[in-house]
Amino acid sequence: MSSRSRAVLGSTGVRARQWLWALPLLGCSGCNQTIEIYQVELNGAVQATAGSPATGPVSVELFHASSGEGELAHPLEFIEQFQIETPGEFNHTLNYPTTGGDGLVIYAWQDRDGDGVLCALGREVELAGLVEVTPFPVHEVEIDLLMDQPCAGPEAMFPP
Repeated sequence: MSSRSRAVLGSTGVRARQWLWALPLLGCSGCNQTIEIYQVELNGAVQATAGSPATGPVSVELFHASSGEGELAHPLEFIEQFQIETPGEFNHTLNYPTTGGDGLVIYAWQDRDGDGVLCALGREVELAGLVEVTPFPVHEVEIDLLMDQPCAGPEAMFPP
């Protein structure tokens, strides 16, 4: 069963399909727990604002949009991270844990000075961008993410 949809978030487009996997929890002695994994194919491009240098690795971080319940509910539960060499096209397979939270947020920042730290003091301004994938869950995401916010972490940009 598959579905396709298109949503526009500012200048960001998203397309999708879906599948669901279930895996037993490994390394858990005395428990019989199953973690459901939703495999998501991420395809698209990360671009910086016009006139920005195209050099420097881009860190792409994936988050649940929300996690926890009641008074313990909070946004942006980290799932995983991957890197691309420079702004441009990418494809990545995400094994999305359905038990950790809801939704999917994709955040990217460019490490222009190569120090591995977002916006260290006295360093070059590093750009970042964020998009929430809606609707979600979906199995195939096509995305264009624009890094246009100087020195902003994901918590400063979410909700968009």
